[in-house]
Amino acid sequence: MNGVEASFTADFHRRFGIKFDLGYDLASNVFDTQHHADLLTYMAGPVFYPIRQRKFSVYTQLLFGGARESGVNFDANGQTATGWVNRFAWAAGGGVQYRLTPSFSVRLGADYLRTSFFNSNLAIQGQSNLRTAASLVYTFGERRE
Repeated sequence: MNGVEASFTADFHRRFGIKFDLGYDLASNVFDTQHHADLLTYMAGPVFYPIRQRKFSVYTQLLFGGARESGVNFDANGQTATGWVNRFAWAAGGGVQYRLTPSFSVRLGADYLRTSFFNSNLAIQGQSNLRTAASLVYTFGERRE
């Protein structure tokens, strides 16, 4: 799946902040069925900066919220079944950020993402994913570092 992610982080201290994250990913023509699958995540949680220098930062995050996953699977008879699941989701990960100008930075990150989907028995099952992102970051206001 490929997609987009938008997030807003408010830093309350040099080492701590809170992040609000919204992501959308899409896969087309899943299993050659002419159906798509998508994943909408909406989460928030704490951000910790173990290394924060003038131009370079390292961050870790733990996000909680939900995920709506739709898609296609095959039932026990081999017929296609489409549906969606909207359940609790969480992500844990981190990354690095390099400041290009006082307002713009580049960020590379990765998360372990835990969501749910419906399996071939049409039962809801947990699913583990690796979510990676390359981002352009805009910083509002005066930077005090």
